Amino acid sequence: MGVDHMKAAHDGTDEIGLAVSATTFSHRCRIAPVGFMPRIAGQWLSRFALTIAAAVLVSLFVSFSLDPMLSAYWADPQLEAHERRNPIAHALEKFNACLIAKPIITKPSSAGRLDHRWTMYCSPPVILLRIALQATVGRGGFVPVSDNSELNIAVRNTAGSSLDYTTLKPKRLRD
Repeated sequence: MGVDHMKAAHDGTDEIGLAVSATTFSHRCRIAPVGFMPRIAGQWLSRFALTIAAAVLVSLFVSFSLDPMLSAYWADPQLEAHERRNPIAHALEKFNACLIAKPIITKPSSAGRLDHRWTMYCSPPVILLRIALQATVGRGGFVPVSDNSELNIAVRNTAGSSLDYTTLKPKRLRD
């Protein structure tokens, strides 16, 4: 729009400020309570929910501090003269060229993998990798320690019901 980088960064931050704040706090209000859930659900989800809630706050901080600062002081590589480009701009240009070329390179190899599924899933290196992952991660890496592979079902009866009726009710639920 013809303004300098500092003014553009300041105007851009002002434009997105309300939307970013509202999104961040709505995500945080929905995710953070999951981190304080009791019982088994809390054991499964608490670390994940608190990590996501913290990451959303860090994202808010970055969007109001680091992004505008980089936009204000780091000139666009396309606008600089090719001879004056710094090493970071050269590295970014090479990285972007690799990203653009990646689908062209990987598409034939992906199609080949789908044609030869045995080598992808049953070859010795893949089997060894699966065994190593099972030995390290499979030993309770994702399953809480308190999981004993048990399931408790509570059956509520009316007061004064007979023992035969009480034992018959879970059998009906199972069938």
